[in-house]
Amino acid sequence: MILIVGGDSLIGSNLSKYWSNENIQFHASTKHLDKVTTDRPLCDLTNKVTFNSLDQYDSAVICAAITNITKCENNPIETRKINVDGTIDLIEKLSSVGTFIIYLSTNLVFEGKHPMQKPNANRKPNIEYGRQKAD
Repeated sequence: MILIVGGDSLIGSNLSKYWSNENIQFHASTKHLDKVTTDRPLCDLTNKVTFNSLDQYDSAVICAAITNITKCENNPIETRKINVDGTIDLIEKLSSVGTFIIYLSTNLVFEGKHPMQKPNANRKPNIEYGRQKAD
């Protein structure tokens, strides 16, 4: 079974719609207690306890993050707790039980001077969100 972490996010919700239309079996996590169901497990990147029920997935696509550039610039400590610390904690937990991880990145890990960077190009982010994704 595949898990979409961040099923309420823009990418996560669209991936959920696509996979539903393609009849691909998956679960999509939510951080909202009122949205939790058997197909919508709770996963809050600020609370490691919520990771305990996620150990039965073969693969996980990590779509959860605070992507608002202004919010990251204005609140780097708060957003880093989710975008870096919580994400790393979740990936470590899932990896420890053998879950294959797909982690989405962003072109903002590069400085933006050259288009179409290769995956192994040097990262040189110049905004906080890019630094957090690179970390």
